[in-house]
Amino acid sequence: MAPNTVPFITDRFRRTLSRATLLAITLAFPSGLRSEVTSETPLSARPRLTIDRLYSLPSLIGTEPRGFAWSPDGRRLAFLWNDRGFNFRDVWTIDVDDPELEPRRMTSMPRPQDTPGADVEDPVAQARAAEAQERDPGVTAVTWHPDGRHLLATFRGDLWLVDRGSEVRQLISTDVAEQQAAYSPNGSSLTFLRDGELWSMPTNTDQASASTQRTRLAEPDVSITDYRWSPDGLKIAVQQTDQTRVAMRGIPD
Repeated sequence: MAPNTVPFITDRFRRTLSRATLLAITLAFPSGLRSEVTSETPLSARPRLTIDRLYSLPSLIGTEPRGFAWSPDGRRLAFLWNDRGFNFRDVWTIDVDDPELEPRRMTSMPRPQDTPGADVEDPVAQARAAEAQERDPGVTAVTWHPDGRHLLATFRGDLWLVDRGSEVRQLISTDVAEQQAAYSPNGSSLTFLRDGELWSMPTNTDQASASTQRTRLAEPDVSITDYRWSPDGLKIAVQQTDQTRVAMRGIPD
């Protein structure tokens, strides 16, 4: 590209970009907050903006979408979001052929327990319960099956199957968290990291006992931290991280 030139952008791309920008702005603001105040609302009826309100939930600026994942056919986009301004995210999808780009909620995962009420006298217990409720991130990852018919969500360290029009189903429930779940290119196998090792299981079963440990490389301060399937689905490359020589330094309070 010659210096001081502007890349060519078609009108169609510009309109698409504008729609995406407007969608991102709309998603950022909680639906409940968008309807609280209008230009017709009297000043006396508008909520006061205080320091406590700025740093409390639901967030005034909404919850940012995360974990975007395109469907294999490129027609749907899955992401993690909370439309009420809280930190707890569920799985949502958007159909790019929808002229309104209306987000569709795919999961309603169980929320944290409510904050203890006035019958709980211990203020420390109340504060801890409230903090746990605020910090619960909900669903932390989502990926598509290669056939594009269902999704796999990671929720509180366990794996859940998400199908359109059906209830979510828990696929794996263990004491150790599963992370970085991924399907093989042909969708016949599911792999994930557990306790520093690579595991796999066939996708034609819902039994966690069918999972198989594929590596035995983990040691104290040594673990597998990442992996990738080869395009033909015959090989898996793993990344092993060794932190045995990483110095530990105490930080005073």
